[in-house]
Amino acid sequence: MNPREIARFLSVGRIAIGVGLVTAPRFWAPVWVGRDGMSPSARVFARAVGARDMALGIGALLAMAYDTPVRGWVEGAMVADLADVVVTYLEGDDLPPLSKPLVYAIGGGAFLAGAAIASYVDDSGPGTESTV
Repeated sequence: MNPREIARFLSVGRIAIGVGLVTAPRFWAPVWVGRDGMSPSARVFARAVGARDMALGIGALLAMAYDTPVRGWVEGAMVADLADVVVTYLEGDDLPPLSKPLVYAIGGGAFLAGAAIASYVDDSGPGTESTV
């Protein structure tokens, strides 16, 4: 896979997670934060995080579609993913058992994938043509 295909895959996944958090916070917030995820305050934060992820994913896809720089979108997403991992680590004692490995795998994996492609996602060499 070339860097743009990886960025596209990450962006679509980010949008899917965002849509889930925005439209069904009562289901998804407790997965991350436990029983407290049922509270109105947690649902507000879940929707805000979901909107953030949707914006980052849509921004990257639009940048690819219009052949404008994508790197800033990838790096912005990396910051969001790293923040998710760090706050999950810091607050981990109060989270459900599944939450930490899930966030570490998804957020940490997306961060590492972004780090691997960020420098190359805007290259116009062979195999990097956009197909959006």
